[in-house]
Amino acid sequence: MVEDPVVGGLVGSTLACVIGDQFRRSRDGDRFYFENPGIFTASQVTELKKSSLARIFCDCGDRITQVPGDAFMLPQGNLIPCSKLPSIDLSKWKE
Repeated sequence: MVEDPVVGGLVGSTLACVIGDQFRRSRDGDRFYFENPGIFTASQVTELKKSSLARIFCDCGDRITQVPGDAFMLPQGNLIPCSKLPSIDLSKWKE
C-alpha cells in the first residue's frame, strides 16, 4: 500500500501482481469461460468479443438511444449513438 501506483493503476506493483495473478487463475480455472477451447467456435468467440456493456444497455433499455462509450465511466458529454456500437450476429449459433 505504500508503493507508488503502477501506470494507470491505483495500487503498487506488488499488489498489482497479486491481483493480476488471482484474476488470471480465476479465469483459467473457470471451465465455462468463453475463451476456453471447446466452449464456443472461433466465429462465436469473435462475435462475443464485439459485445460491450454499452451495447447491452442499448439492447435491453427502454428508449435508450445514446450511451457513454465506456459504460463503466460517468458520462462526460461524450455519448455515442446506439446505432454506432457493434452488435452480435446471432446467426453464428445456428446449427
